[in-house]
Amino acid sequence: MEKFSNQDQQQNLKNIKKDDIFKLSYQVQQHTKALRSITSNKQGILATGSLDGVCAIFKKKENHYTHILDTKYHKDSPIYIVRCSCDDNFIFTGGKDAIINMMDCQGTLLKDFVGHTKTVNSISQAEPDCFISGSWDGTAIVWDIESSRQMFQLEGHSHAVTTLALPNKKFITASQDKAIKFWDADKLIRTVELGHEDIIRSIILDDSSETFYTCSNDTVIKQWTMDGRLIGKLEEHEGFLFSILKKNGILFSAGDDKVVKYWKNSKVMGELYHPNTIWDMASDEIGDLITGKNLNDFFLLIFFLNNYFLIK
Repeated sequence: MEKFSNQDQQQNLKNIKKDDIFKLSYQVQQHTKALRSITSNKQGILATGSLDGVCAIFKKKENHYTHILDTKYHKDSPIYIVRCSCDDNFIFTGGKDAIINMMDCQGTLLKDFVGHTKTVNSISQAEPDCFISGSWDGTAIVWDIESSRQMFQLEGHSHAVTTLALPNKKFITASQDKAIKFWDADKLIRTVELGHEDIIRSIILDDSSETFYTCSNDTVIKQWTMDGRLIGKLEEHEGFLFSILKKNGILFSAGDDKVVKYWKNSKVMGELYHPNTIWDMASDEIGDLITGKNLNDFFLLIFFLNNYFLIK
C-alpha cells in the first residue's frame, strides 16, 4: 500500500486552499484486473469487486484503509457489483456467475441467492429483511434475506437492469431499454418510457429522500420526483456515465470520460481526472471519496475531503 507519512499529510493540510474540496491522499493496490465496484459503510469497512473475481475487504484504521482479506466466493468469475447492507452488518456481491453472495464484514460467507440467469450488475437495499438485484437477464428480483428465496420477480425490462430499493417494499428500476419503472412490491405503478436516450446505468436517492437521480450512456444526469416527473438535467460530461453518488449535499458523477465531477446546487465545483474509465465510486463515513484507477496497476484512490467546504 502506498500512503503519505504523517509529515506529508500535515503538509497536504497546509497546502489545501479554501477553494480546494478534494485532494488525493493516498492509493492502495490490491487487484489484478479492473475495479468494477466499490462500497463502504459507517463502521469503516470498504469493499471492492473486480474482474479478477476478488472481493477485497479493508478496514479504516488511523485514517487509512488497511487490507483485511480477499474473498473469492465467485471463484474466478468477474464481480460486477459489491454493496454494503443498509444496517452496515453485511456485504453483498454479484457477478458473471449470476449468483449473489452475502457475507459478514469479516468476509465469512453466510448465504447465497440463486435465481438470475445472467450477470448480476445491481444490488440495492432499504430494509434489512430484503433486497433487490438487477441482472443482464432483463429482470429484477426481490429477495427474502432469512430464507434466501425470491419474494417476487419484477419483469418488463430488457437487458441489464439497475435498481433502487425504497422503504415499505417500494422499488425503482431502469435498464438498457431506457425506461424507468416504479413498483409497489410486485405491482407496477407507472413507467417513464423514455427516461434517457441510451442505457440507464445507475439510480440513486437524493439526500432528502424526496427526489432521485439517474445517469446514462447519453452522458446526462437527470433528477426526478418520486412520481417520475423530470425536474433537472446536468450535461457537463463528454462520455458514457456509469456512476453517480450523493453525500453531504455533493453530487459526484463519473464514467468513460475519465473524470469525476462534483456538483453543488447544479454547478460543477471541481474535477478529479483519472487515467482511464471510472466504473464506480464510494464515499465513507467522514466524506472522503474512493474511486478506482483502472490502468495497468488497478489502484484504489482515496481523496481527502476538505471539511472547510462543508461549513463555509
